[in-house]
Formats: sequence, C-alpha cells, structure tokens
Amino acid sequence: MASGGRFFGKEVFNPKFICMQILAMQACYYLLLVAGVCTLNQLCGLPVAVSRLFRDDNVGFGDTESTIMTTVLVFMGPLMSIVLTYIVERAKKCLDFVVTYHVWHLTSTWIQMGRIPSYFSWWLWHVAAATITVLLGEYLCMQLETREISLGGGNAVLEREEAAARQFGQPKHSADGPPAGGTEPPVEMDCV
Repeated sequence: MASGGRFFGKEVFNPKFICMQILAMQACYYLLLVAGVCTLNQLCGLPVAVSRLFRDDNVGFGDTESTIMTTVLVFMGPLMSIVLTYIVERAKKCLDFVVTYHVWHLTSTWIQMGRIPSYFSWWLWHVAAATITVLLGEYLCMQLETREISLGGGNAVLEREEAAARQFGQPKHSADGPPAGGTEPPVEMDCV
C-alpha cells in the first residue's frame, strides 16, 4: 500500500509484491494443514504421513483419517481468513488469493496422485473450505477497510468551544447542544 497509510492513494500494480503474497498464503495454508493433520493424527494414534495431504480418498467421515482431514479443512477456513486479512488486506482480492492457493493444492494433488481428484467429497469439502475462507476473509477485510481514519488531530471546533467554556467557567458542551446552564458564553465586542 501507499506509504501514507494502509489504504490511502491509488493502488499500484506490483507483480513482485503479489507473488510474495501468493507465496505467503500458500506457505500459511500448508503450515496450518500440516500442523492440524499432524496434531490430530498424534492425538488419535495414527501415523503421520505427508502423502495423505495429497490424496482425494481421505476427505469425508468414513474413517478416522478422513474425519481428521475434513475437520482440519473446516477449521482452516476461519484461520486462513485471518491470515488473508493480514497478508492481502483488501476485500476485493480475497477470492483471487483463496482460489489461487486452492488451485495450487489441486495441482499438487494431481501431480502426487497422477490424476485429477475424482472423489465428490474431496471437491465438496475443499469448495466449502474455500467458501468459508472467502466470505469470512472479505468480511474481516471490509471491517479493516472501513475503520475510521485518524488524522492525528482532534476536532478543532469542539476543542475551541471547550476552551471558551473553560475561560468563562461554564461546563463543557455535551454532544447534544449547549452547556447545562442553557446559555452560550457572552460574545465580546470590540469598540471602535
């Protein structure tokens, strides 16, 4: 983003920056996937094998291994949306980045298995995880984008009115109107 702040100014197309964002998202995706699957495999007493991440027959609720993979995919949606908020920062880019890392995972699975994933459950759960990530990521990014922008100063008019009220010993103005006494401070007139 521009040096003046997160969202100020015109966006500039920067291919290196976009590639770094894609690599960061991909790294976070696999870090969370491996950490989640390894942790749950250890808790369930199953052996840990990275090749299980790139199979299409282990997603669903048919056995413990499938349940672990499905659970990790579902819980990764909200976690990846938080990562998306910090790496991408723009709601309009969320879909692009989520689809990109899921396409890379599809490609990796295809290369590992030697064929396109054919199980419906694999497609269903990956699309569900991507949908959760995109929707929640867009929501979080929009919240970040619509935050009030602080310009480093206060409200000059309100501060001037409060200073005048203090000078005349009257209470500060409330947000609703004049001070509690109902009168404005006297206006000083210059005589000619």
